Amino acid sequence: MKDEKVLLVGFGSIGQFHFKKLLARYKHISVIEPNLLKHINVTSDLNSVHFYTSILDLIDLHSYNFAVIANWGPDHFKTVIQLYKAGIKKFLIEKPLCDSLFEVEQFKKLVIKKEILIISHLQWSYSYLPELIRKWSSPDKMGAPISIVANGGAKCLATNGIHFLALANIIFESTPIEDSMLIKNNFINPRKKEFLYLEGNMSWKYAESRYLSVNFFNRSHNSITILINFVSGIGVIVDNKLKLYSISENDRAQIDKPTRTKEASALLYDGEAFIFPDGTDGSDKIYKKIEEELEIFDQTHLIQVTRSFLIALENYYRKNAFFRMRSKRRKWLIS
Repeated sequence: MKDEKVLLVGFGSIGQFHFKKLLARYKHISVIEPNLLKHINVTSDLNSVHFYTSILDLIDLHSYNFAVIANWGPDHFKTVIQLYKAGIKKFLIEKPLCDSLFEVEQFKKLVIKKEILIISHLQWSYSYLPELIRKWSSPDKMGAPISIVANGGAKCLATNGIHFLALANIIFESTPIEDSMLIKNNFINPRKKEFLYLEGNMSWKYAESRYLSVNFFNRSHNSITILINFVSGIGVIVDNKLKLYSISENDRAQIDKPTRTKEASALLYDGEAFIFPDGTDGSDKIYKKIEEELEIFDQTHLIQVTRSFLIALENYYRKNAFFRMRSKRRKWLIS
């Protein structure tokens, strides 16, 4: 356990997840939670933890090794700026990075100027899955991944869909070149009713004809199913378990033209989708990185993903009669 001070901002469900991670790693933890009375009974017996209701209650912020930003997405930018001005330079930031293109650009400037160091908690990007896909995507096995399709119920295209956008950027090793949306907002966000909770379809096209499609529906209570299409195979993820099937060697030998298809029925892998063989996951890898050294990818990944998502959202609403003006400062209230 490290004898260092760390700060956690936000103590909702996501904040409590990070709290457990921090407890296992650090001796000195400070938590900022405006609605402190809601959670105080859970942690009142922990002498090494100090709770505050405001950033203004803390002193010597420069003494903190880093801060975990787990409050509401629309508040991320102003929170980071306030902590940065008070002396904290390193941040682990929950998705989304922020909720406006202007704030995305400001984050990018701070990172380029090396004013701050950031890493996202897009844990699937650091999980076992990208490694598994690389292992099985050689031409003699399944071939390259060409599409990802996620389907489920009331998961929100912003809240959960952004994880798939991040994962697609990793799997396809690029960023989207085109986007398309058919969406509707329902005011059912459990964090705050004013925040978006989007259903419908969001799609992104990548170079070399690769695609991501995310389909969530607010009247459905189905959990998420993920399909990954390869040139000669398919991956299916249900309940965080992955099965990879390939078209058999004999069937592949019979494919004599582009329109010939065969069933992917040869099972290659059946196991964990995201957890590494040693039992660690993407979150563990992220915490290890922030404790050691952050690479440029770590700092730009969430910036790129948030930017692509907000551009797609803006492109859709620009076509709507209720939103004609383009504004980089528009806050979209995604969480």
